Amino acid sequence: MARGFMRPVLESMGKGSFFRQVIASVMRVLGVVGLIVAGVGCVVAIVTGFEASGATGIGGIALGAAWVISAIAALEILFYRGDRTDELPDSGYAVLSVFSQILRAIGEVAAVYGVVMGLGAGFAAWIADAFVAFGPSGFVAGVTVFAMSVTVGFVTLFATYFMAECVNLIVNIANNSKRIAVSTSAEHPASEQTRIGERDQAAG
Repeated sequence: MARGFMRPVLESMGKGSFFRQVIASVMRVLGVVGLIVAGVGCVVAIVTGFEASGATGIGGIALGAAWVISAIAALEILFYRGDRTDELPDSGYAVLSVFSQILRAIGEVAAVYGVVMGLGAGFAAWIADAFVAFGPSGFVAGVTVFAMSVTVGFVTLFATYFMAECVNLIVNIANNSKRIAVSTSAEHPASEQTRIGERDQAAG
């Protein structure tokens, strides 16, 4: 049969290398884009902060700085997860393994943003009396905002890691079942042939 131009692509999909390369590249691009957006947002926050009055301006600058720090951490996380995705071996369950890395990346990025942005927002609420709906004073509102942000980040991290481990568990069970079946066939070839013959006779 002639080899078409789609055959190499289909073979790479079957082995998982196509999905690994695409997802790893997307992770890295998202990290870079996120850092660029955060940098622009920080510049806007600094300019706005200098134009605003006292505590409000400082709070805006703090939020901008927290955004950039979060984006830098997210960039490192996404590049790390991209590398881990590239290193995954070829298998019949490649998409599940890639999905596990995606889940972990989502949880880790959410946790970083929850902690760092929560700290920035809490500081802004404290010194600028922002987020007054979260407490009777700026300090209480700041602590409340920070605690809520960290809690959401941690819950997201825990949930995504749980789902990622469930996916890995499914892959491990499937791989172990396949290895056991192959080992059993190798140790008892006659029995295997007998089962195949019985199955063929039943089908006939």
